[in-house]
Amino acid sequence: MLVQNRTKTAKIDYGNSKIYSREDMDEAINLIKDDFNSIKKRNCELHKIKYSGDECNSEENIEYCKEFNEKDYTQCIIFYIDFRAPDSAKDGAAWELNEEYTNWNYYFARTDGGEWEYVTSGY
Repeated sequence: MLVQNRTKTAKIDYGNSKIYSREDMDEAINLIKDDFNSIKKRNCELHKIKYSGDECNSEENIEYCKEFNEKDYTQCIIFYIDFRAPDSAKDGAAWELNEEYTNWNYYFARTDGGEWEYVTSGY
């Protein structure tokens, strides 16, 4: 089943990172967009993606990510997103119908030289 792309008009705020390149960020942002174009978030509309800032790459956040996947992560990146939930219960999502969600976070982590891996998301 082809799912409509609901991420094309999302605004992206890369901030000013001294750690991550735009390419690093785009790799994680593409995972967010893929998630929004999947069946599980069908009919959600992605409005904004914002880099949380370099402080996200803290030992505390890296350890938090390790709790989910038990991998030897060395870096963490977090984005905040704004999106609108579907306006119909038939879409199967657990969202409040037709509600705007802001600052929903997405955590990604990676090992040295590796690719970003989705870790968790939510409030």
